Parts: sequence; C-alpha cells; structure tokens
Amino acid sequence: MKDIRICLGLNRTDSSKFTKINKAYLYLIFKYETLLEISKKYNGVIIRYIVYLYCYMHVKIKLLLKSYFIHYKFPIIASESDITKCYDKIKISKELDRMKKTVLNMNIMGKFKVYLYGEERSKATIEKYMRDIMHFYEYLPENDKAITKERLVDYKNSLSEEYKVSSINSMLVALNGLLDYLKLGNLKLKLHKVQRSAFYEEERELTKVEYKRLLDTALKRNDKRLYMLLQTICGTGIRVSEHKYITVEAVKEGKAVVRNKGKTRIVFLPKKLKRLLKDYCKQENISAGAVFITKNGRPMDRSNIWQAMKKLCQDARVDDKKVFPHNLRHLFALTFYRLQKDVVRLADLLGHASIETTRIYTMITGKECQKSLSKMDLVIPLTI
Repeated sequence: MKDIRICLGLNRTDSSKFTKINKAYLYLIFKYETLLEISKKYNGVIIRYIVYLYCYMHVKIKLLLKSYFIHYKFPIIASESDITKCYDKIKISKELDRMKKTVLNMNIMGKFKVYLYGEERSKATIEKYMRDIMHFYEYLPENDKAITKERLVDYKNSLSEEYKVSSINSMLVALNGLLDYLKLGNLKLKLHKVQRSAFYEEERELTKVEYKRLLDTALKRNDKRLYMLLQTICGTGIRVSEHKYITVEAVKEGKAVVRNKGKTRIVFLPKKLKRLLKDYCKQENISAGAVFITKNGRPMDRSNIWQAMKKLCQDARVDDKKVFPHNLRHLFALTFYRLQKDVVRLADLLGHASIETTRIYTMITGKECQKSLSKMDLVIPLTI
C-alpha cells in the first residue's frame, strides 16, 4: 500500500499542487494501515502539542500546531500518542513563511500601494505610508533588503535620534501595515507609549488676532483665493483635504456633503461665509465644481496651500510654527468648545469617531490653566 499524504488546513490530498500555492503548508505522510486503524476509532483530528520538524535546509524548528484539522475523505481525531505513532515523516514546503526571508523591493511597495487604494485609504494616508516605507527601504543595506526582526528593531531605535515620539509612532504604524500585508505579523513593532499632554503648546497655538493678521496679509497681496480658503477652513473646521467638497453647488445649498475615511457627514456653511463664497465665485467666473482650484481647474493641493500660508508669516508677524492648515481647524474647534462646552457636538462637526480624538482639540494652554486655578481662590494667604 502507498503512503497517504495529508495536508494540514486544506481539503486536498494532492501534495503535487502545494508548490503552485504561494503559502506555507505542512503535510504528514501516514502508513495506510495505521491511518485506517485510527479512522475506525475516531471521527476527526485535532493536534494540540508541539512537534519538532526539519525543513529542507535541515534547520531544526519548533512548531506549535493548535486546532489544525487533517482531512482525508473523512475527518479523523487522534490523541497525542496516536499521532506520535502514526506519522513516519513530516515535511515542510519551501514556501514556509516563517522560514523564508522577505526581501523588500519596489514591486512589493507598488503592490502595497494598490492594496491601500483597495482598502479605500485617503490619498494623504497612502502618500504618508509610502514615504515612511521608502524611508525604511533606504535604511536597509543597499545589497540586502531582507526584512528581519533585528533590522526592524534597529531601525526603530535609529528613529529616536531624529524624530519626536509621535512622529516615530506614525512611521511605525505605516511599517506595521506593510508587515500585515506581507503576512509578517510576527515581526510587527511595538509603538512607543506616550502619556498625552494635558496642555496645548503655547508656541503652536494660533490666536484669533494672528489669524486675522494672516487674512489681512492675504488681501494686501491680492490673493483672494487664499483669503477665502483660510476663512472656509477656519469657519467650518474641515480638514484641508476636504476643501474639494466645497463646491459651487454646496455654496448655493449652504452645506457640503463631505466624504472622508469611509464616512460621510454634512458640513454647514455659516451665512457670512456663504455670502462671501458666492461673491468670490462670481468674480472668478467659477460656475460649477470645486471652488478652490488651480489654473488647470483641479482642486488645490495640500502642499501648495501649506507653502502659500507660510509666505504670509513674515508680513503678518506670525511665527511660522503656528501657520499650517490644520491649525485653522484647531482654532475652529477651540473657539467652538469655549463657546458651547459641548465636546460631543464638536466631535460630530469635526467628523471624529471617538471623543478621545476630539479632546486633543479642546486642550487649553498652561497659562489658561493657571488662570483657572487662581480664580478658584482656594489658597488662603497667611495672616500674622
């Protein structure tokens, strides 16, 4: 009688097909008589113990098999002792993932990019992921781009010399996403634990006065498009990537339907802003589609907006550390919260799924906290 080959986890017994499948498979070779004897005794197979295996390269490895089913026409169950008796030989295919080194290359990165589009990630997220992965690629030795745990840990440590913890974590998230895609979850890196600050950094907080100076400077430079864009972001709290949803049609209705990160929300335009945008569209002969467009008719790019804002800093007498699109959204959130004290409603306006995210936008500065503590008047001066 011939030996019978049985694949773990697959409903097929033809081991010749294994090499055509780009995954790791393990199969056992049973003596026919032994298999027949066990099959009469049990009605399924569950292996729950550790076996030592040898791969083709004669490297000894330890493999824990948990709840793997062996199928051969009908399920069978064997105890540890029965399994020990019944297998004569165990082989591992050359494609065994944990034994095979994955080499990072442009082809893999290109496929990962396509995968991210398939996952409906935003354009900005995909660009960020690809930049971070390219950074790791360039870190790897020129002649050996193999991904190993040791190299990943060394890379993580090297980032500490150049980046803040928050930036490092965002880079690691991108890298872990790639590892998940490559089925290398066992190599994923742990993020740095960060205790959230209780206060917002004063040197980064854009005040209303500074915001108005930026608007005045944009007008003096006759940059009406930038002037209106700043007012739109700050007046609605939208993300800079969402300005493309501010269309002529949305202006007429007084509200925009914004789609981002797989979610849809309604963004209302304040009456003053609606009126200003109508006048702007008339002046610029924009009759349909996105309001803030380039000469080619395409929505403005985030990098162009960022650069245009930076050019206002010197004349507006505003520290350039405070001037970037997202800080306008922060000013909107902070102003709304100070007026309404309604973090739940604010989360809806900002398009946040979690209030914990919204809390970042409601943080006060250290000076404001000190003022609040002083107003409590709980410290009684010593009288002699």
